[in-house]
Amino acid sequence: MTYLQWLDQTIAARVQSGALGTAVFARVDLELSADHGLLAPIAAAAVASAVRWLGGSARSLYAQGGVRQGMISVLVVTSSGATALISAAPSYGEASAHVLVTGQHGTLRWDDLPDPALLAARPETAGPWQAWIENSLSAGRALEGPPR
Repeated sequence: MTYLQWLDQTIAARVQSGALGTAVFARVDLELSADHGLLAPIAAAAVASAVRWLGGSARSLYAQGGVRQGMISVLVVTSSGATALISAAPSYGEASAHVLVTGQHGTLRWDDLPDPALLAARPETAGPWQAWIENSLSAGRALEGPPR
């Protein structure tokens, strides 16, 4: 299991416990690798997780930045109107992950400094999510509809 899979499952279990009520917003900041080539796969994995936590399907996605810029930020709006803001940036020292999920009845905050050994596995390509992010970066605008 990769670190991103573990993080997804850990946050999902807490969100699904019902303590937050319906999740309406997620903020994910990831600095997991110094390799700029991993920014899109990391962002895509985080988008897939956030959409699952928010319990809907993605309606639109807007990405900014890129490999040359050294960071990728993604805004996702779900079919229910919930939003997620994701950022993937290089880690030039200690890797970090910061997650905030806001629900109708509470908030979950998760700050983690992952063990470098857990980050050795490359993130799996999050197929349609990564393509959607890259298409939005190329177009320079928000794209509607689910990833294909």
